[in-house]
Amino acid sequence: MASRNEQIRAGLARRLARTVTAVAPTPARDPQASVAFLALDGCLLGWHAGVYPDDLAWWNRALGAIADYAGVPHPRPRWSTPSEQWDQVVVRDDRPLVDAALTLVQHGGVEALTLTRVAQVADRDPRWMHSMFGSIDELLGEVLEEVIGDGFDDLAPLHLHPSRAGVVSMLEVLSDDRRSAALLRLMILTGVEADRSAAEAIRRLSPVVLPGWHLLDHQEWTAALAIDAWALGQVPWGPHATGMMDSTVLDELQAMIR
Repeated sequence: MASRNEQIRAGLARRLARTVTAVAPTPARDPQASVAFLALDGCLLGWHAGVYPDDLAWWNRALGAIADYAGVPHPRPRWSTPSEQWDQVVVRDDRPLVDAALTLVQHGGVEALTLTRVAQVADRDPRWMHSMFGSIDELLGEVLEEVIGDGFDDLAPLHLHPSRAGVVSMLEVLSDDRRSAALLRLMILTGVEADRSAAEAIRRLSPVVLPGWHLLDHQEWTAALAIDAWALGQVPWGPHATGMMDSTVLDELQAMIR
């Protein structure tokens, strides 16, 4: 009879085979960093989709497991779960235009954004809005600049690329309420969505959400989060930009769960 870890890895191998449907011939420069970055993307997309446990120990274990796999320092421990900040920090804002844009995108997607609608939600005169901004793209660009400035600057840059620096940067972001909220807002305002059917499947099948997640080793944690990320990545974002997984990244994932 197969051990629990063998069963978990066999299940991950089946999910990987179903999830990755296109492979890029160009190999990644650093497959291990790419897998770790993909796993961190899974944390972010899973938070956005509400599929991961609202548990402080879970978040610290997830980030620590990815750091161990990538061979980089652990980030500082989180002191609260992301959802504890959700209503106050992520989808609401004291700035009327930022708040209006977040509200409209949350309820109708990016396509719901127009200058007139933003003016209505922000309680501003539509004529003033049109005189201040020539188009909704111009307004959205200004809103995005404000959101990025909330969490990132020259001293704390954002690295959205699958490299060692990107892994360290994302670990620091996801361990910090202010910066992780800013990144999630950036995702929301640029139309990044998590696939709903994939989210439901993750709730049923991913070992990181099932009882016994604390028993997984760092490779199983990282592989599960990376596979979840690929399943959830409905629109181009970070490692999903081409829609194809690099062949060496796929090889690395397969080796992790063999």
